[in-house]
Amino acid sequence: MYRRQTQTYWTTQSAHEIPLILVQQEMTWWEALSYCRQNHVDLVSVLTNETQGWVETVSKNASTPNVWLGLGLTCPLSFWFWVGGSTVCYQNWAPGNGTGVSDCSNGKRSGALQSGSKQWISLPETQKLNFICTVVSGLLLLYQTELQILLHLYGHNLFSPPFCCSTRPSCTELSLDLLYVHRAKTKHSRQTNRAAAQSLTVMCSTLQFILLFSGLWALAMCVTRQFYVVEELKSWTDAQTYCRGNYTDLATIENQEDMDTILTLLSNQSAVNYWIGLTRNVDQNNNTVFIWSDGSNSTYSDWYPGEPNNKGGQENCVNLYKYFSYKWNDAPCYVTNQFICYKKIPLILVQQEMTWWEALSYCRQNHVDLVSVLTNETQDWVETVSKNASTPNVWLGLRLACSQPIWFWVSGSPVCYQNWAPGNGTGVSDCSNGERSGALQSGSKQWISLPETHKLNFICTV
Repeated sequence: MYRRQTQTYWTTQSAHEIPLILVQQEMTWWEALSYCRQNHVDLVSVLTNETQGWVETVSKNASTPNVWLGLGLTCPLSFWFWVGGSTVCYQNWAPGNGTGVSDCSNGKRSGALQSGSKQWISLPETQKLNFICTVVSGLLLLYQTELQILLHLYGHNLFSPPFCCSTRPSCTELSLDLLYVHRAKTKHSRQTNRAAAQSLTVMCSTLQFILLFSGLWALAMCVTRQFYVVEELKSWTDAQTYCRGNYTDLATIENQEDMDTILTLLSNQSAVNYWIGLTRNVDQNNNTVFIWSDGSNSTYSDWYPGEPNNKGGQENCVNLYKYFSYKWNDAPCYVTNQFICYKKIPLILVQQEMTWWEALSYCRQNHVDLVSVLTNETQDWVETVSKNASTPNVWLGLRLACSQPIWFWVSGSPVCYQNWAPGNGTGVSDCSNGERSGALQSGSKQWISLPETHKLNFICTV
């Protein structure tokens, strides 16, 4: 290790230089960001466990209890991001930090490393701390990153009434301010940086208003079901309890498509009988009726000829009988069978053909939003609902900020779970012919990058 003024350089035991510098001056987060960009490259982005190890090493000589990192928060969305332009996939938050909605009422917040635990914490940006700069190339701009994400989330509404009006600073001026105050290796003074921070505060206030109109409107009741075979033997009532505790309910079959899906599931099963969620009841007029466990109202049926026959007067529940080609059969409810549960999928496929922006608007006006695929389970859901698509690809809520390039979900979530088709999502997309968005390939069910002007079916959350 060797020192130069108030900067500390470190090398690893293997003699490879760590590309980080601990600056032992005490500055606010914005001052630290400006210092790093003027004198080095940027505040550090911790994207891997290796980089986390580096910051732990260089922070050992810190003279403050916490050390600034290049971790910024978009207050209206509670969306954390790195100033290098990366999303926060690798995480090392201290308990109670980074996962909930941070209190920005007293100013914006940024991320720091605790000198003791070496975990990340959320602090007001005005605190004066040591900080860690990177000394390698690859700078991307904080303001441009944040504004591009917000622009893509809210589109042209960001600069249009009612979000901008004569009583507010010009939204166009705000956008130019945010885009141009920090260019690479900016030579602007700290006074300019403070002015930029004030403009960002105005932008945050505007966006808090925007969020009230961002599309979280009436929920639709139209949902798709995903079916599950449970290979345990239970009575109908016990099967119902199990399904309600672990899924949504015993299977409801409302149409031939549901029935075909279940037949596909059972094609590799060996049991003879499977409970579904249908039971016999007597209505107010003393007529025998069959009702679904979840209360669904459906006229669809698929009885085996001669069924239901209520043999012995005790057959009040319904199963699928293998030797009846899984047609419906009434049976005593106390008999133990394997059974079929379902889970409601909170998604809907819209079979109209629209551009990506038209699809986003439609989802926000009629449902909730274009779907964000954050987990393998949601990926399974979109694969299920996309089966009836009438276009070769289906729009998702996946958007590219071309100038970075950063892919993000319109819900404000980073793209950590990924399912890109080969050649998509990992390199620099060609935006010369317009902005690009993400779609699901109907065949491979992987994600692809397409020009936003393509007209496709799309999937909304409900």
